[in-house]
Amino acid sequence: MEELRALSYASVDAQRPVTTSTFRVLPVVRHSGVVSIQVTAPNATTVLDLTLMKADIQAFFDNLKPGDPVYRSQLSAICINDGAISANVLAPINDLNAAPIIDPYSLLYASSITVVQV
Repeated sequence: MEELRALSYASVDAQRPVTTSTFRVLPVVRHSGVVSIQVTAPNATTVLDLTLMKADIQAFFDNLKPGDPVYRSQLSAICINDGAISANVLAPINDLNAAPIIDPYSLLYASSITVVQV
């Protein structure tokens, strides 16, 4: 923690030397959520790669930065991009794009990801 603070102070000091002594590093607030999606294949005989869809959704959450929103349509698009013709996002129920869930210090992550072919 001391090393992180020293790096932060050095970064601020390089740009604004007067304010380093009052500089605070605020922690990121993590918000977890369940992701549950039902996907439909192009035809009855096609078996979709649900593991790939889960991995791509996890990668999407892993690449979020603090303050980034999550829209249900983004989750749907990931599944469609991986071969589904439709993706019904059951959870989260709403887009995660407004306070108090999203602020500049909030980081969203998926506590569990479920993708089921129907």
